[in-house]
Amino acid sequence: MVGDKFRSEAKLTVDDVENLRHMLGVSEKHPQGYRNYFVAGGDDVASMERLRANGFVVRNERYRLSDDPCFHATELGAKFIGLKGLPR
Repeated sequence: MVGDKFRSEAKLTVDDVENLRHMLGVSEKHPQGYRNYFVAGGDDVASMERLRANGFVVRNERYRLSDDPCFHATELGAKFIGLKGLPR
């Protein structure tokens, strides 16, 4: 199972993992992803905070796409969902 070898600080949901995949642009068309950002609003803010507690994302206070918080995946987050590293 994906993530079995990772120590969890905050319990993740299926939606959290899907948000991480979306953040990295991972899809059938882009199996290695193509981006690294997520502008979170509503319930997604709590999702990003759970991912952040596990070291899978960081909050970027300097790069603002909107008034909502922006997050980026870490190398650990990319590896958690099965990538070799962050998309280039």
